[in-house]
Amino acid sequence: MHAVAIITLMVAISVTAGAWAQPGYDRPTLAPMTYIRDYGDDHLDNPEFLEYIRANPPELLVLGKDTVLHHSLGPVVGTGGENVGYTRPPHGVRISSEELFEKKRRLTEMVAALHDAGVVLVMPYICTKTIFGRHDTRIGFWDFYDHWDEYADDWDLGPKPADPIEWMRRNADGSLQLTYPFELDRYEPNHRYAACVNQPGWRQHMRNVVRLIAACGYDGCYLDNNAHNECRCDVCQRLFRERMQEKYSADELRELFGFEAPAEIHLATERRGLLWYESCRFWVDSNVEFLTMLRDHAERTRAPFHMFPNPGTWWRSAQEIQDDARIASFIQSEENGFEYGGHSGMVKVPLIGELSCREYNSNALKHKYAQATRSGLRTTMTTRPYLFRQRHAPDFIRMNAESLRANLAEACAFAGGGAKNVQMRWDDRGHITRYRRFVASNQSLFEGYDCYAAVAVMCFARQYFYEAGYEVLHATDAVADELFDAQVPFDLVLEETFSRERLDRYEVVIIPRGTKYLSDDTVSALRDWVEAGGRLIACGGDFARYDTLCREVERDAVAALTAEPGSRRTLGSGTVLYLPDSSPDGGLAAAADLLAGRELTAAPGEHTWDPRSLKLNCFIRGEGTGEARLVLHAVNYSVKLHRTDVEPPIPIEDLRLRLRLPEGMVVSSVTAHDPAAEAPMPLDFTQDDRDLSFTLPRIEVYAAIAIE
Repeated sequence: MHAVAIITLMVAISVTAGAWAQPGYDRPTLAPMTYIRDYGDDHLDNPEFLEYIRANPPELLVLGKDTVLHHSLGPVVGTGGENVGYTRPPHGVRISSEELFEKKRRLTEMVAALHDAGVVLVMPYICTKTIFGRHDTRIGFWDFYDHWDEYADDWDLGPKPADPIEWMRRNADGSLQLTYPFELDRYEPNHRYAACVNQPGWRQHMRNVVRLIAACGYDGCYLDNNAHNECRCDVCQRLFRERMQEKYSADELRELFGFEAPAEIHLATERRGLLWYESCRFWVDSNVEFLTMLRDHAERTRAPFHMFPNPGTWWRSAQEIQDDARIASFIQSEENGFEYGGHSGMVKVPLIGELSCREYNSNALKHKYAQATRSGLRTTMTTRPYLFRQRHAPDFIRMNAESLRANLAEACAFAGGGAKNVQMRWDDRGHITRYRRFVASNQSLFEGYDCYAAVAVMCFARQYFYEAGYEVLHATDAVADELFDAQVPFDLVLEETFSRERLDRYEVVIIPRGTKYLSDDTVSALRDWVEAGGRLIACGGDFARYDTLCREVERDAVAALTAEPGSRRTLGSGTVLYLPDSSPDGGLAAAADLLAGRELTAAPGEHTWDPRSLKLNCFIRGEGTGEARLVLHAVNYSVKLHRTDVEPPIPIEDLRLRLRLPEGMVVSSVTAHDPAAEAPMPLDFTQDDRDLSFTLPRIEVYAAIAIE
């Protein structure tokens, strides 16, 4: 049996180019698809692998380095694996041009067979940075480079570029900048280099790599290590100087940055301030341009061609996900921690003797963040059980056949097109197939929606570009946890989706601490919204202290919003609560209730269950029309994470739920859908003006409740 990972990805898929276009940041949610990732090295001419796929074909299949040109080694015999896997001899041995033609033929036949087996999209693995070899002894990639002319005409590689050592990322002092250790036993005899996306030689090579991927019939590629460069090589410095001279006048360069002449312009080394902001924007835009260049080049051979980058964990890359959404069809999120790895569920933490406590691990916020880009970006969530802070035995963070259900449910409920990477060995009870069938027969529960909530949390992750740090993300995480635990459905507003008009969708907006750098237009929009009747909670003593040029400024709009720290005050027709130091008594959820003048929870009353175990999310379709439809998603996280000590979910009985309906909506039916149930369950309900109330008799793990 192959080591096959299956990911159930909650998105709809169409193979037409128009369906994959990115029409700005206003795209609705999509319906699910299935995703298998298999990094094995034995796919070619393997009937067993093909029959396995044919028996249960996914819509998206990602393989390892099953490519004509290996991104980090060139024309070698081996296939499969991710970055490090199968890079040493015998896999990493260079082959002749004639042998490479045979390899391409076999790859093309394999991809065609996988399509014939029912797979819609097939993609291989490549990396946007890594080169293996040694520039001094000329092995690995340098062996290919030194024989470039033997392949150039046959494979249309173009003129031989500069030596690959010139393609590398550099620090300000000119030394090599590395993503991973330069030397490790598992690399031997190679070293591991990191190439720069702006270097002409690397760009030429990678264009050849993706062109030949497309020529094999692949539909796109998965791109690992795709977080932005912080390269300061000569090419990046030159391009940055040109960018800065286009954006700023000579007087502005002198006054804002202290650059007296163009030759002084350089990428930042200090990780704060306006120069750091402009450097981050340059690096991120360079990465997006690199992906765009690769896609456009591949589409000359096969279109559409989909980019599936992995920028790393949400904690490290949230500030650039909105930019990746401009080009990516899919995105990987490596949520491998913090304490319990990337799996979601309940952990029984031993205390003393037989005593234990429950803790809950969730990736709901990360799913919601991707959906909040409203770009059609499809997210996936990895399952590697890394621990950044090991406090408990590894068994505590392992998924099992029961906790798998919570992970699949979480992707359904929060992402509007998300995924969870799971493995077949965890699915001896058929949960993946059950969810797959459930979504196939209930696509109308997932497709064409936007988030529906009375509360919004303003998450401006690009604050990192002004001052390297993750205060906003940590603060947003804390606010989200509180709202989730109070069963208050909420939306996220990001930089790209912020507008005065969007604010009108919400009763209460919460701005987490760490939101220090805001434009005059943003602050004015917030003040206008409050004065028109909005209710704002602004947190942090440095709220909006700086403008987007990193200048500490005094602004009337900020003064109006922060005039009375720690107390609720009227501003025009609205209300503002400014919290410079700490949360109010009772927490932010209670403060939001106070400002809204009503209880915002969707699960009112006394609870016999742990409120941390239940998380809710709501979507709406057809808002403002006579055909409006709400879907309330509920996930019960009381499913134990443990490798061997497997327990059934702890169900919630007689769950009372209440929603404030859109203006003018009259409900005709409320129906609960559960992948574990044989049929949908109609629910009794009462409607009092805009307030809808009903009871869900039982939820084991997941319910999608359609309100029409």
